[in-house]
This record gives sequence, C-alpha cells and structure tokens, in this order.
Amino acid sequence: TVYVCQGTYDRFKQAEVEALDSRAEGHAADIDGQFAFLPITEEARKWKASQYTEALRLMDEHCEVCPVYGPEQMPHELILLKDLLDTDTYDALALCLEKGAALFSVDERLRNWVYGVFGIKGVFPYLVAMKGLQDGKISRGDHAEFALNSALHNRTVFALHADDVFWGLQQPQMAARTLEFVATHLATALNRRYA
Repeated sequence: TVYVCQGTYDRFKQAEVEALDSRAEGHAADIDGQFAFLPITEEARKWKASQYTEALRLMDEHCEVCPVYGPEQMPHELILLKDLLDTDTYDALALCLEKGAALFSVDERLRNWVYGVFGIKGVFPYLVAMKGLQDGKISRGDHAEFALNSALHNRTVFALHADDVFWGLQQPQMAARTLEFVATHLATALNRRYA
C-alpha cells in the first residue's frame, strides 16, 4: 500500500484550484544574471493545473490517503524537529512511523537521515521507475522523461541511458536542456583525471 498524507493531498487539491484561478501575468526570473519578466500564458496555466489534476488522479487510483496521527509513542527527536521541518515532511515521517511504512522520496539525504535517526527505510523513485519499465507498467518514453527530468533538476540518478538522452533530444520542450546537460557532463567527464 502507498500512503499519502491527507494534508499533502489537500495541498495538491488547493494548488490545482489556484493554478486554474490564478490571474498572475508572469513572474520574475534571473536569466544569466539579468532580471527578466516571464509571462504566464493561459496554456501554461492549464498545463500546470493538469499536472496537479493528474497527480490527484494517480493518488486516488493507487494510494490510500490517510489522516496523520503518528505512532502511539512519538519519538522525542521528531517532536523536537516539528518546528524545523516543513509540514509535508513532518507528516510523512509521522505517517511512516505510524504505519511502519518506508519513505518514498527523491531526497537521498533525507532518506539516509530518517533511516539513521528513526529507522525508517527509504525508497528511491528511480528504482520504482526501473521496475515499472521492466514489468511493462510504464513506457520507455515515460521512463526516459522521469530519468531526464530527475537529472535536469539535479536529482540523484543511478543511470541515464543513451535511449533516455535520445528521447529527450526528440522532445521540443526538452531538447535544448538535454543537449546542454549531456554536453556539460561529458565535458566534465573528459576533463577528469582517472587513476
């Protein structure tokens, strides 16, 4: 069973509504040291809302949404950290302790830390994606998109295959970033000294 905290689910619902109702004209960004205004189009607004809609659909279909009470004996360390952790992280840890569940997170440091402090095992999403690909649950393109987006957002990735890169170069919205990512990492690898 995959558990999702009720508060997290509710925040996704609220974000979906806000994405659709937002009347923001754009947002500020730093592009190569220059201040820039990036307009938000109606298409971008709908796309953002669709991402929340799809995440909510998947949660409804594959997860059990639970209120978080925590274990009967809440660890003292978690109580001390309540004000330091964001609500979603605190709730996820309390729910893991309550249900005896593993933590599903892209954050390797968090997974290692909660295992060391609370004994909560962690699951790396990339391994789930690899298993899904092997079992035919997700397509090669879905796997490539996940792997490339993880790499492009500086997530820890175990393996990026040539098929993943090739797929990314074929996607108009990802081609330039994929090429830049590959070129940067290839240049770094070629300039590295090997023992």
